[in-house]
Amino acid sequence: MQKRAEITGEALLLAAAVEFTRVCYADARLETILTRANVSRGALYDHFGSKEELARAVIEAGSARFRGACRPLLAPRIPALEALIGISGRQRCHGPGGVPPAHRNP
Repeated sequence: MQKRAEITGEALLLAAAVEFTRVCYADARLETILTRANVSRGALYDHFGSKEELARAVIEAGSARFRGACRPLLAPRIPALEALIGISGRQRCHGPGGVPPAHRNP
């Protein structure tokens, strides 16, 4: 049961990140996010208390993925310029909200 809850939470995060990137937070509709994630409104509120909490979770998840992707570039043996170029490339790959390019405009 816990695995199913994790899958549901991840589906909501991805669907919300895609929708927030597609139309912006203010215009994003929960119904669209729920449809994209294929979950019920009850499942949303079991995981996140509000659209605001969902958005904060999207930001945190995207930030965590970006930090993880950049971590190898922060090793002292890598020159600063190479690290900055690498981090810039990862920003383009992870995009706004950590949404990979393949998921931005489905």
